[in-house]
Amino acid sequence: MNYSPFEIFRRNLKPLMVFLTLLALMAFVVLPTMQSYMQNQAGGGGDAVVAKFAGGSLTQSRVDYFTRNHQSTVRFLAELAERTIALGGVPATPGFQYDAQKKQIQRLGINESPSTESTIRTFMFANEAAKEGFELDDASLSGWLESFTGGMISDSEITARLMKATGNQMGRPHLYEQLRNHLLADVYLRRGNASLMSTNGVLMTPDEQWRNFLKLNRSATVSAYGVLVNDYLDQTDKTPSDQRIREVFEEGKDRDPNEQSAEPAFHQQYAARFEYLVGDYRQFLDAEIAKLSEDQIKAEYERRIKGGDFQLPEDEEMEEEASEEEETETASEAEPAAKEMEAEETEAEETKTEETVEEAAEAAMDSETASEQPATEEPTAEEPAVEEPAVEEPAPVGDKDQSRASNAANAVRLVSAQADADDSSEKEPEGSDAKEEAETEEAETEEPAKSSGVETLEDVREQIAEDLAGPAAREALDKAVTKVNQAMRTYFSELAIHQSNLSVGQKSVEPTRPDLKGLAKELGMVFESIGPHSVTSIQKEPIAQSFEVGSQFGRRGPGFSLMMFGFSNGQNDINPQPLFAAVRTADDQKGKIYVSWKTDETQAKTPTLDEARDDVIMAIRMQEARELAKAEAQKIADAAAKSGDLAAEVPEDKKSNFYDGLGPFTWMNSFGFSGATIGNVPELDSVGNEFMAATFNTEEGNFSVAPNQPERVFYVVQPTKFEPAVEELQEQFKQPVNRMMARMVSTDINEVLSGYYDSVDEKAGFESFVEAE
Repeated sequence: MNYSPFEIFRRNLKPLMVFLTLLALMAFVVLPTMQSYMQNQAGGGGDAVVAKFAGGSLTQSRVDYFTRNHQSTVRFLAELAERTIALGGVPATPGFQYDAQKKQIQRLGINESPSTESTIRTFMFANEAAKEGFELDDASLSGWLESFTGGMISDSEITARLMKATGNQMGRPHLYEQLRNHLLADVYLRRGNASLMSTNGVLMTPDEQWRNFLKLNRSATVSAYGVLVNDYLDQTDKTPSDQRIREVFEEGKDRDPNEQSAEPAFHQQYAARFEYLVGDYRQFLDAEIAKLSEDQIKAEYERRIKGGDFQLPEDEEMEEEASEEEETETASEAEPAAKEMEAEETEAEETKTEETVEEAAEAAMDSETASEQPATEEPTAEEPAVEEPAVEEPAPVGDKDQSRASNAANAVRLVSAQADADDSSEKEPEGSDAKEEAETEEAETEEPAKSSGVETLEDVREQIAEDLAGPAAREALDKAVTKVNQAMRTYFSELAIHQSNLSVGQKSVEPTRPDLKGLAKELGMVFESIGPHSVTSIQKEPIAQSFEVGSQFGRRGPGFSLMMFGFSNGQNDINPQPLFAAVRTADDQKGKIYVSWKTDETQAKTPTLDEARDDVIMAIRMQEARELAKAEAQKIADAAAKSGDLAAEVPEDKKSNFYDGLGPFTWMNSFGFSGATIGNVPELDSVGNEFMAATFNTEEGNFSVAPNQPERVFYVVQPTKFEPAVEELQEQFKQPVNRMMARMVSTDINEVLSGYYDSVDEKAGFESFVEAE
């Protein structure tokens, strides 16, 4: 009987294939479906309801599950689109946009911003679409995928890529659930928005839609020169008339100052002074790293190596091996060159030897004579010594003499080679094998060999040190912040008691304010005193970028400015912090924690003319300076139009205000159906609508003049390139979703859409129990 493993395998091949097929079905079809079902059913019991509409409800687990799959779907569709484009196709589904010049996917055709609020709205809009008769079966969704891939990717490859992209967490049923809900929601929104634009006075002509579409999709590259208004203040009237002063004061006495506006504004905003201590995690970490010893770092390195850390990726090992092979090949290729050099050196030696050829010949003849004698015969003492003739130039020789000279030269080379061999026995071995052994021994002596496939200690020293010191650094920072916070809170409580006692006529001793400077020095923190600041001017301070730590995991609380100055929008109110109330905020991106309080405040008020006189006079002078700056900018633009070279017309001492090759940038930046904002040119100062209009309404190569938003600068602008081509833009404009997005640029569209969504909520009986993200 044959018990060969191959024979056993052959006899059981068919059952084995059946088993493997069933296993694959379980792994890729049944288990994901069961997991989906179990997660969908996990909302029972204590699972909170987060929204209700149309008689149904959504639980937190259901929303979270759909949101996670939404994230995976967006990632998968982006990968699928890139694969389709790589194969030479382009997704042909509505809403998909691809910039061929930048080689970037701009839109996928479904909502690309997963969030809890987005998921709730998607379910609600899809439900409303279904109630109005819209439906999408699996065949329709399969057709959508075929259009998305241009028919260039098979169903089996799509499924395989889906499983791989989502870590086997999503199969076709999960993908179809995502597409069905998002596409139905999109249909409902597009249908509603189309009706909305027709019935609410926001209907646009095709020409208006086209111009708005260009604002969102046409980009420009420009050269620009900025004429600064402040440079012309000295040329203005320092003593304007009283009538002019009163006119400007009345115009701006109730208007709050705004750095992005040129309008006169003299209303005094609420302002406050602040003190704070800031703890920088990096400083605490560096202090703890300095305490570590070399032995601690080495021990941690060895421990983590044993645990499998710091392994080099396989591709890096292959690169190292390839590098070694290249070095070996280079060395082998260098050997012939080395032999050629050695031959050249030998020829040089022969040339030098010819200078003493007669001397060498004499020596050779003596050697031949001696070799003819018996080996036991020694030279007698009577033999006279041979004097070596001094030969300056070798004379021509015949064949016989030439042969003797050749023998002499060979004898000289033989003696030289023997001498070199004797010397090499005392020095480093220079043979190929001996040399390699010597180099290997030297390398092993000078530095330790690097473990195969593992990063060296030097490569990961900083990481190990930070990991070791991190817990102690966080603990030290937390203790420091807690101590400061406690001292400030204690003072606030004692001060409140003191003021309460005084209000009822009781004697009381005012508490001593804690020495924050001393605490900062003691605890390794930094003390700062800032202000007075309004809610606008505080934004320039680093502390304005910090937030209170939220009570819910993963959520930030209100920002520092909102907490200190307060906020009210009619629905949500945040009361401003009282004086000396300690506030703890954090800037997670910079690794800083702040403990601050308000030390003084000035209430908002409308000033008198006398109080605001200096500000009013400056506002008048700025208006005059703007006219002068505008005239200078126009003068330079006219000169550049004649010469064709803007850079040549810029004064030598103002070259720093000239910018070449700015962009590309668009007139407006869209952020979905919520509207659009003015485009941005980071190198310039707060460009606004006038600058964009001057840029995009000027022909390529021509010149125009426009101020920035706050009219601090007047720019001479020369568009040098517009893209993409008009023909490409026209093709994009044919897509309905792009024409719809063009409508969103309308100035009052946000109010219209807000009212529309409110009406949809009312119609669906929508109730949400979570905050919008």
